[in-house]
Amino acid sequence: MALDFQQIYIKIHEIGATARQRRERLESLRREARALFRQTAQDVDALRDKVESAKAVDPAIRCALPLKEALDTHHPTPGLPLNATLIAADGSQ
Repeated sequence: MALDFQQIYIKIHEIGATARQRRERLESLRREARALFRQTAQDVDALRDKVESAKAVDPAIRCALPLKEALDTHHPTPGLPLNATLIAADGSQ
């Protein structure tokens, strides 16, 4: 099967012509998603209610259920152990 480099060249230019608009649109969607996350992350009860409503429609639904902490809760990582022994069972040791 022969490649038509002229068609490939044209397609690359078409994609390149809209790259800036696509990037700006994606960044706009990311900002919107982050804002929505910040707005709803603290309202754990409402999120839990949404999951329960979804389960009423589809009992087979599988998703994380928020308990007490907000979705954007974060904790510092624990300190590293001074000594560690690694055991590998896949032959990578």
